[in-house]
Amino acid sequence: MFRETQPDTQESIDDNDNDSQSSNDAEEVDADAQAKKKSKRDDDEVAPGLPSTLINDGGDDSESEAETDSPAMAYVKEHCVVPKDKLCTFAQLVGDDVKRAKVFAEEYQETCESNGAVLPISGLLLFGPSGTGKSACAQAIAHHINGTLYQFAYKDTQPNAQCSARLEALVLLALKKATRMQPAVIFADECDTLLGATAKARVGHFATVWERFTDNLLVIGATNEPRKIAPKLLTGRFEHKMFLDNPCAAARRAIIVKQLKLEEQPDNLSEDDLETIIEQTQGRSAVNIKRVVSAAVAAARPAPVSAMDFDTALMKWKSDYDEATAKANASFNKQYGHG
Repeated sequence: MFRETQPDTQESIDDNDNDSQSSNDAEEVDADAQAKKKSKRDDDEVAPGLPSTLINDGGDDSESEAETDSPAMAYVKEHCVVPKDKLCTFAQLVGDDVKRAKVFAEEYQETCESNGAVLPISGLLLFGPSGTGKSACAQAIAHHINGTLYQFAYKDTQPNAQCSARLEALVLLALKKATRMQPAVIFADECDTLLGATAKARVGHFATVWERFTDNLLVIGATNEPRKIAPKLLTGRFEHKMFLDNPCAAARRAIIVKQLKLEEQPDNLSEDDLETIIEQTQGRSAVNIKRVVSAAVAAARPAPVSAMDFDTALMKWKSDYDEATAKANASFNKQYGHG
């Protein structure tokens, strides 16, 4: 919205008006100085110890030499960038949840290519039990939209003999760098801890930076406990929330068959044997099922894998199903989930 320019109503201004204007200008300068001091105090309260260039750069996306050469930036480049040739693809994943994630990626890509006609979703929350492939789905989405993936978790903010404020800057440097490499995907793993309700300074600054850089930037969060995420991010930034549950029977079959092929070990399992194993692994995560298959193969070598080998493996690897977590995620999905 533009402001209309008002026409001049007089051709000259007397000396008194000039004096008054000078006084007003001086007052404005003093007010600006006071405002800057207050802004600096507010910044210190929100994110103590963070570089001022990351807090109040007025939208300037330039990168100072100090930022480029900082230990935090070196850490990001070494630990937080996932090479594109290392990303998982949707072709490597199985299950109905994967299909929904692919649909999301396709729709996101379409909106990015709409030249601003449609505003892309800037936040996706993947929630569900441990081991259901949330990290793999995030990678597959990044691969599908040809994005650069920046991946970090709470462990990347731990002091480890360095001040926590310096590692808070690491997170912001990762965010700021990612927005310059469009499209970009920032994957926040364990975000119930990383962006929990108790981490007020980190959450406040993360939300501010996120809001400023929304064009072609997708932030994906992963959590087992979505209700622990700070409300301002949960409802205000993670616009789309997708439930990744433990695999259904068809997905368990696909996981077992695929893992057996990857193990390159012959088997003598009948169709009835396979159906029994599928039933026995109900409620388990994809990661747990893969471990069961690997354990069965190890128990069988050098002989072909049998149903008895799976019985041994199932005894070794107990189910990771947690009823309380399952109920909590189902309740959250009913309230907030998107398909």
